[in-house]
Formats: sequence, structure tokens, C-alpha cells
Amino acid sequence: GGNMRDRFFEVENCDRCGRPLNGCRIMSMYNHEVLCMDCKDKETQREDYRKAVEVDHEQIRRGNYNFEGIGLKGFVHCCNALTSEFQAKKSTIIGGQR
Repeated sequence: GGNMRDRFFEVENCDRCGRPLNGCRIMSMYNHEVLCMDCKDKETQREDYRKAVEVDHEQIRRGNYNFEGIGLKGFVHCCNALTSEFQAKKSTIIGGQR
């Protein structure tokens, strides 16, 4: 399974929102999606994020380096529904700037 790692470096757009990565990328904690920093930031706001991290670390301790992740339950692909509250909060803080 070396191809997962190769894809991580080759992918040009965020798997979640589709925007260009411009060299900044990080792997999702929930699955093998390659994310932009914005989507990663949203992911860390999820209530089950800590659990995803713990399960991932547990799998690594067991020697499973290709763990699929716990998956995104009830996840809306563009993550807007999930983080609309967070987005509203964020836009209030930065005065609605993009």
C-alpha cells in the first residue's frame, strides 16, 4: 500500500472542498482524504475528533499504519451543514472577510 502515500503528495485539490491545495495539505483523521488547512481546521472542531485521534494512535501502536480511520458519520461532504455554526462564529470574529 505505498500508493496512499504517493497520492497524498500528488493530489492537487482538497478532497473535501475541491479548492487547490497550493502545497499545504494534511491527511484527514477520519479517512484517507487529503485536506486543505481550512477543512482540517473544521475537522478539529468536531465533537468526535479526539476519539478519531485516539483510535488512530491505538491502531498505530498495534502496528496498523494503514488504518482507514473511523469514518465520518453523518458527514455532509462539503461540511457546510456541520460547521455552519462554526463558520458564523468565525465570520463574526473576522468581520465576514474571506
